Amino acid sequence: MIKRLILFLSIAAIVTSGIIFYWPQSFTKVIDENVDMYVQYSENVYGEFGSVEIMHLKTDIIIEPGTQPYEQFMDILRNYSYHRSLRTLFGGSSIKGGGNEFVHISHNGFVISNIGSKEILIGSKVYHLGYWGNKKAQAMIRDIKAYVQGKNL
Repeated sequence: MIKRLILFLSIAAIVTSGIIFYWPQSFTKVIDENVDMYVQYSENVYGEFGSVEIMHLKTDIIIEPGTQPYEQFMDILRNYSYHRSLRTLFGGSSIKGGGNEFVHISHNGFVISNIGSKEILIGSKVYHLGYWGNKKAQAMIRDIKAYVQGKNL
């Protein structure tokens, strides 16, 4: 009887932790659709040998709610979700790694930061974007880059 109880509690703990850590969260839930959004795309450009940064390209736009550009940007965000990680629950308010491109979305007093690694920063908490590797984060940066550069022409 005790073995069955231990087995049941173990399975319940595994299922509960799976739900807590891997349940997808939508970016649209953290965005208030009545407030302007400030989107910044940045790219570091390096010299011939990759050791010296020669340029920091930055593109900024402000998107007003209730407009077609706002809805287009929200459609991009709807394509992606994030989920909790151990760093979400046990601290960690910075992310590192990534590539030469990064995106910051400022909205209603907090920032969503994506630097191209699987970890993203929403406010002061670290979350994961995607489940395996950096592909989702890099795809999101590509989509936002295309959007920002298209709106800035």
